[in-house]
Amino acid sequence: MADKKLDTQLVNAGRSKKYTLGAVNSVIQRASSLVFDSVEAKKHATRNRANGELFYGRRGTLTHFSLQQAMCELEGGAGCALFPCGAAAVANSILAFVEQGDHVLMTNTAYEPSQDFCSKILSKLGVTTSWFDPLIGADIVKHLQPNTKIVFLESPGSITMEVHDVPAIVAAVRSVVPDAIIMIDNTWAAGVLFKALDFGIDVSIQAATKYLVGHSDAMIGTAVCNARCWEQLRENAYLMGQMVDADTAYITSRGLRTLGVRLRQHHESSLKVAEWLAEHPQV
Repeated sequence: MADKKLDTQLVNAGRSKKYTLGAVNSVIQRASSLVFDSVEAKKHATRNRANGELFYGRRGTLTHFSLQQAMCELEGGAGCALFPCGAAAVANSILAFVEQGDHVLMTNTAYEPSQDFCSKILSKLGVTTSWFDPLIGADIVKHLQPNTKIVFLESPGSITMEVHDVPAIVAAVRSVVPDAIIMIDNTWAAGVLFKALDFGIDVSIQAATKYLVGHSDAMIGTAVCNARCWEQLRENAYLMGQMVDADTAYITSRGLRTLGVRLRQHHESSLKVAEWLAEHPQV
């Protein structure tokens, strides 16, 4: 679907008939326990419970699977984990890959709760964090350590809106610590204006509460991963009890359908404000 225009992708993403059951949109399937027709069907579900097979509500229902498929189609990922908010997506994505003695390198313009998680929670687990200037580019190599496990980007940065030179940063990191996991808070780009995984990022995280939901009536976080990281992040999220309810997943899928037109209006309105400010004598 990557060869189609963005609006077409947004309208069609996640609309597989196995999730919609013939309707235009995915069904809202609220469930905890599920009923199976036979013991063999239950065994089949158990074997495939981590791969989009109905098994138990915490693993997801058709509503969740539809949204996860949509996010993978839009961002080009191997899998998508869902979280109750963006902060949970950031925290659990990091936790999935670090252990005592590791080092996290994070941009100093990251969302404040992301920075606080590292300084107040990871520090208790024996994981150190240091910070880099968002405009550092290839000079990020000066901050890399042999034990750097995660390099965390956010572009544009929260509040101050600096934009990373992502290709330069990725190339520099791979040249020094090739096995490091590179993550990005991709909320500002809504996962579609910047296709992070196409630039060598391993995990693209969003506070989908913002642009994807779009109407301030639901909270959800997403983490779309490449094949290298998907299984580990997926299982960590499951073991940490991370999930969203079916109604929130549905609202997010519905929000995708109008994301394109909303982003265009954001662009138009923001440009008018910027042009007005550029001419203002007090600026």
